[in-house]
Amino acid sequence: MVENQWIASLKPYEGGDTWKSIRQFSLTLGSYLIILTAMVYVVSAGLPYWFALGLAIPASGFHVKLFIIMHDCGHNSYLASKRASAWIGRICGLLTFTPYYDW
Repeated sequence: MVENQWIASLKPYEGGDTWKSIRQFSLTLGSYLIILTAMVYVVSAGLPYWFALGLAIPASGFHVKLFIIMHDCGHNSYLASKRASAWIGRICGLLTFTPYYDW
């Protein structure tokens, strides 16, 4: 009885919210790429490496977030469309060096 209520209370969170997912993926990917570009610029401009290392801290956070998105896509819980989830999962898998289909 209690288990059925618990399962019913989680029902609204079962599927993905497409617009929130797209916004979250766009912001995460965009921020990650901007930080990586800034790191390359810092190193190529001859600035001290510790500037680039300082940027590596937020970059690693966005890298982990991309992995989490890939993981959610693997469970088909990120987007309503399985095909779109697979494509986003593949993109995140390439960026995190994790084979999406093996995961």
